[in-house]
Amino acid sequence: AATLTRAARLAALAEPAAVCGGCPTTAECADLAELTGYTGIAAGQGYRDGRPDLARQRHPRQRRTA
Repeated sequence: AATLTRAARLAALAEPAAVCGGCPTTAECADLAELTGYTGIAAGQGYRDGRPDLARQRHPRQRRTA
């Protein structure tokens, strides 16, 4: 798997976030993503299995904490 830089990850999310920025139903969209276990872009942010994809927000070498 190719490793993306932080800038590349943020750039990949910038366009969907811009589209979602003008939408009046982002709160409902986020709720639906969480309730259905959605994986993808919803409400301007990445989701994985219905949870905000925080792995995309941290540095690849930064360890997750419990």
